[in-house]
Amino acid sequence: MIELITREDKLNFVKSAIEELKGTKLESLHEDSMLLELGLDSLDIVELQMMYEDKTGKIAKDPTCAVLTPGQVIDLMV
Repeated sequence: MIELITREDKLNFVKSAIEELKGTKLESLHEDSMLLELGLDSLDIVELQMMYEDKTGKIAKDPTCAVLTPGQVIDLMV
């Protein structure tokens, strides 16, 4: 299991997970980047949550609204 403590740790995790999902390398990722512009859809966002849960052993919070940015994905990580 990995431990993600800071927002930067979580952003790096999201970046790596997106690269793994999409099979591409991202030069950079910002909290306010638009996930749709990166080629992610709602199923990919669920997959990101599942990857987080698998790698950390923690349960991600369920979103209360549409998740559009990496920052919003990070907000779901406990």
